Amino acid sequence: MEFGAKLRELRNARGMSLAALAAVIPYDKGTLSKIENGDRRPSEKLAWSLDRFLEQRGELAALRLGAGSEMPAADGAGGEDESEVQRRRFLADLAALGVAASSPGLDALRVMQGGLEDLVGPRGAAAVEDWQEVVVEYGHSYPDIHPAELYRMLVRDLLEVHRDMEGVGEGDPLYPQWCRVLAGLETLLAKTLSNVGERRAAQRWWKTAKRAAARSGDRDVELWIGGERLIHGLYERRPVTLLLREADALLTCAPSSGGGAGLAKTLAARGQLLAAQGDPAALDVLDAYRNVFDELPDSDTADIHSIWNTGPDRRGYFEAYVLAYLGQHQEAAVAVRQVEELMPTGWRMSGQLRLLGALSQVRGGDVLEGVDHAHEVYSGFPPGQRAMMMSRLAGEVLASVPDDARTSRPVSAYRELVGSAGPRSIT
Repeated sequence: MEFGAKLRELRNARGMSLAALAAVIPYDKGTLSKIENGDRRPSEKLAWSLDRFLEQRGELAALRLGAGSEMPAADGAGGEDESEVQRRRFLADLAALGVAASSPGLDALRVMQGGLEDLVGPRGAAAVEDWQEVVVEYGHSYPDIHPAELYRMLVRDLLEVHRDMEGVGEGDPLYPQWCRVLAGLETLLAKTLSNVGERRAAQRWWKTAKRAAARSGDRDVELWIGGERLIHGLYERRPVTLLLREADALLTCAPSSGGGAGLAKTLAARGQLLAAQGDPAALDVLDAYRNVFDELPDSDTADIHSIWNTGPDRRGYFEAYVLAYLGQHQEAAVAVRQVEELMPTGWRMSGQLRLLGALSQVRGGDVLEGVDHAHEVYSGFPPGQRAMMMSRLAGEVLASVPDDARTSRPVSAYRELVGSAGPRSIT
C-alpha cells in the first residue's frame, strides 16, 4: 500500500476529516489532500509527524519510500544528501522487519546494522540522557527476559534511537554520549543473538558495537565490549587461539597504569580462554584480575543486579570457572557456594554458575551427584531461557562423564534432557 492510501485509511478509521487532521498536525489541508491522492510525496519530517500522531510505530513513515521519487516533496524538500538517503533506505528496511507486529528477520538486521553505524543524533542532551537510562535499565532486566522478547524490544528501541538521531556529527559535544548509547544497545543485541545461536549475526553486531565504542572515545567501554565478545566467542566454540590473539591485542591497548571495569572484563575473558585449554597460566591472569578488581570504584562494583556490573558475583564466577577447568575442584566448590549467595536463583548466570559446580563435581570424581545436580539446574529453566552459554555448560557436564558411568540411569536421563533442548529461536 502507498503512503497516501494508508494515510486516508488511518484517518477514516479514526473518523477524522482532512481538515481536522490538518489542524492537529498542523499542516496545509490542500497539501495533505494531494498526498492522500498520490500527487505529492511527503517530506520525511511530515511523514514522521503523521506516523506519530496516528501511532504507527514507523510503519507509515516507512511507506514514504513507496510514493515515487519523481513526485515533488511536500515541505519543499528537494535534493537530499547521502545521510538522508541512508536514513530513508533504513526506514524501508525496518518496515520489512515488521517491527510493530512480528519478530524481525536476520537478513534485514544486516541492513539495519549498516544504517546505524554512521548515525548519531538530535533532541539534545535530554534525548541522549533518556537513552542512557534505557541502557542502564536493560542491565537490570536483561537476565530475566526471554531472549525472543528481548530481541524484539532491542530492535524496536534501535528504531526509536534512529528516529532520535538526526544530524549530529563528530564535532558535536553530545556525539560521544550517543556513541555510548549505540554501543550499549548494540552489545545487548549481539549478546541476545549469540544466546539464541545466531553466531554470524551476533559477530556482525559485536563489530558494530565495537566501532561505536571506539567513536565514543571511552577506552574502558571499548575494552568491556571486547572482553564480553571474547567470552561469548569461547562459548560459541570459536578457535581459542584466535580469541587469545584478540585478547592480547586488546590488552596491548589497555591503559599502562590503573584500570577499570573494561580491563577487568578483558582479563576475565583471557583467563577463561586459558583455563578452557587447561593452561595453568590462567591462574596468573586471575591474580592480575584480582588486583584490578580491588582498585575498582564502588560505582563499578556495587550494583550486582546489573549485567553492566563488575561486582563480587562476576569475580566469583570467573574464579569458579578457572578453578573448575584447571581441576581444583574443592576450591571451585567453595567459590560456587560463595557466589550462589549473591545471585538471584532465576538468573541465567546463576544457572551457569551452578552448572560449573556440577561440572567440577563430575570431573572431581563425584559423577552421579554432579549429574543429578546438573539435571536439577538445567531442568529448572524453561527451554526458552536455556540460552547458549547455559546449554554449552550443560553439554560440558555430559561430555565429562567417564565411559563406565554413561549407561547409568541418571546419566541417561540427563542425556535425554540435554538432547531435548532443540534449537533456540528469536521468532
